[in-house]
Amino acid sequence: WENAVTEAVTTYGNGISAWEIWNEPCFSSNYFGVFNGTAAQYVELMSTAYPIIKSAYPNATVLGLGGLPLYTSTEGPANTTLVQYPSGYKWVDYSENFTQTVVNLGGMNYCDAIALHAYPYGKYAAKYAGNAYVSSLKNYIKTTGKDVWITETGQYSEPYNGIAYGIAYSPQEQANYLSSSYALLKSQHVKAYFWYELNDNNVANNLYDSSTTSFGLYDFYSNPKPALGKYFSLVSQTTEPEFTPWVILSLVSVVILLSIVFVRKRINAPFKHGKKHNSLKVVENNEG
Repeated sequence: WENAVTEAVTTYGNGISAWEIWNEPCFSSNYFGVFNGTAAQYVELMSTAYPIIKSAYPNATVLGLGGLPLYTSTEGPANTTLVQYPSGYKWVDYSENFTQTVVNLGGMNYCDAIALHAYPYGKYAAKYAGNAYVSSLKNYIKTTGKDVWITETGQYSEPYNGIAYGIAYSPQEQANYLSSSYALLKSQHVKAYFWYELNDNNVANNLYDSSTTSFGLYDFYSNPKPALGKYFSLVSQTTEPEFTPWVILSLVSVVILLSIVFVRKRINAPFKHGKKHNSLKVVENNEG
């Protein structure tokens, strides 16, 4: 792990302003390689990576917790898709317990802020997700004492994804979620907001079918969706330097390193469009 982080920092560190350690460490599909899913081992990953990054780039931001959830469906463990609950726990409850253990083991000494994910999955999301976001944010902040970056949020916009997530949302409803989630999270003093993602995509076979995700600002064929207009509207209205919109590109060579450490590379233009990028997120951060 130490060698892998050192290689990542040496290869990609120039120009990268923030590093997120692992991805969704409470999600069992991400237990692989050097990580077995325990809070103790996650703290070990943090305590190894943090000094390597900081010694090379003292001003870089290191994000702990790897994108734990703010909300998951109220339908319960048996009926909630895409979330493999540890025995008996709802995912948020389990993640908050995981966070407390990380804190107890000294993990907050090895990050500058925490990374959380905000997805309104399930048929009850419209009713419950907003309040759940606020409640969970307060819990995570109280437990860690750290600023929060939302390193993923998004809303699907096609019937295909509605089958998986419990209810279908239209492209306009997706756009409405972008606006409302931005306003809500900003009101809670979140320091960064990443939209997942730029293009609808199908990593499995690059075909438009039931495996296609529809979280993009552009559809699978690179046509703009209403959410793109909402995004540009927010960009034009944003004047406060602590919440300036950015876009980041997870390059193919970086994606290969996801099992090592997430790296986020800032680019200067809002984004370049013309060919499909399978792993893009819109980010807002405090580097005005």
